[in-house]
Amino acid sequence: MFLRNLPIGTKIRERKSGFIFLVAEHGHEGYAETTLIANAAVDYLAYDAAEPDHPNELIAQFGNQDYATSNLHAWLNSEAEDWFSPRHEHDRPPAPEFLTEPVREDGTDGDTFYYDLPYYDPDAKYEGKRAYAEKPGFLTQLAPDFVKMICEVDIPVQKLIRPGQTQPESIRALVYLPSLAELGHGGMADEGSRLKLLEDPRYIFIGPDPGVIGKPSDFRYRGASWWYWTRSPFVASYGYGRRISPGHRGGDENDAALGLTSCRNASGVRPMLNLYSGAPVSDVPDQEGIYTFRPSKYWMARTRPPKRWTWTQEVSFNLPEDMKYNPNCPCHNTGCARHGFCKACFDFHRYMDHGRFCKNKEVD
Repeated sequence: MFLRNLPIGTKIRERKSGFIFLVAEHGHEGYAETTLIANAAVDYLAYDAAEPDHPNELIAQFGNQDYATSNLHAWLNSEAEDWFSPRHEHDRPPAPEFLTEPVREDGTDGDTFYYDLPYYDPDAKYEGKRAYAEKPGFLTQLAPDFVKMICEVDIPVQKLIRPGQTQPESIRALVYLPSLAELGHGGMADEGSRLKLLEDPRYIFIGPDPGVIGKPSDFRYRGASWWYWTRSPFVASYGYGRRISPGHRGGDENDAALGLTSCRNASGVRPMLNLYSGAPVSDVPDQEGIYTFRPSKYWMARTRPPKRWTWTQEVSFNLPEDMKYNPNCPCHNTGCARHGFCKACFDFHRYMDHGRFCKNKEVD
């Protein structure tokens, strides 16, 4: 079975990381192939580090709200172990020295903590750190063949140019945070449009991935939602990011669905990506109703313009009954009869699920 065959809302497990993604929409406007969104917060990190020498005092103290140059965006799109490199002259890594809040009266440093509510085990307080400068890039957690099938797309963002005023921009990304508009929860124009999945508001609610909190038994999830980052800016001031938790029941922020916090604070990370729709998945779900991405030799062209294909010979479109399976074709179709760059095979494969990205079609 292929990704394109799964309906919206289907859960699919990425086999290396174990992260579960939801089919958010096939062919979403402005994006490519199939849009996926994580079913849980895959981490709990700062949006951006403080930039002590930045001329803007709020950014110097609380971090930079510009999504395009944020630490979190850079980390999500990196396949490197040592992923950080400055995006501008004031940029700083998300290391403890640029993230620690002032010490409070109770002696804590202001790090985020689990809400003191019945659905959190009292012995499972969050002890992680918002710093991730030493953490390998997010893409290293995913299977290499999965990463190769991620489409690089233009995502719309709003850049704060002065308090109360933004301007639209477009940035290239493999993995990115959702906007409020894509979540169907307000947002501004030019931030994309609501995903089909999010027309059902239940899918806005998320908890943590078990790996974020330790043992799965540490967390008794009862419909409460974690705060998680969006890429939508807080327009009234510098240094703050927008986050969402429509099902939050903790009492803080007056139970508001939308919140804001300093960029150097931590919130959940719920990534989105666009995957090649011909990605192979298990034929049946497991006992939890979750499908799994199968290993694949597919690849996705990320160059612009994309590679062009051409015929090397012309033959009529008549495939003999006894034409054998060609093991050199990575399309996983057992009836594949590919035997070269002939027109018959190109026409034949046009109607197969691996589409135009079969490796055997590449002509450098």
